[in-house]
Amino acid sequence: MSIRPIDMQVLIPKTSEVGKLQHAQLQRPGEEQQHFTDQLNKQILQNQQQVMDLNKTEKTLVKEDENKKKNNTQKKKKNSDDIIDEKDNKKDVSSTSIFDIKI
Repeated sequence: MSIRPIDMQVLIPKTSEVGKLQHAQLQRPGEEQQHFTDQLNKQILQNQQQVMDLNKTEKTLVKEDENKKKNNTQKKKKNSDDIIDEKDNKKDVSSTSIFDIKI
């Protein structure tokens, strides 16, 4: 296949454009890999700091929740004991509330 002179006049100015595009295509994977590596390193650093802080707060929240549950169960138990005591007192009062007095 031969190139005609008219085609050559059109092709010569385009060689610099084609060269730039070719260079950009060759450089793109390396740039993308570098960008990906930078993002990954940033995310790893952020996750390392976040996980440590998150564990501390989770432990605190778990302890607080356990304390609340413990307090609630103690209150419920106390309330149920009080109710039982009141019922016992009512039974005692009702059995002793009738007096037979002779004068």
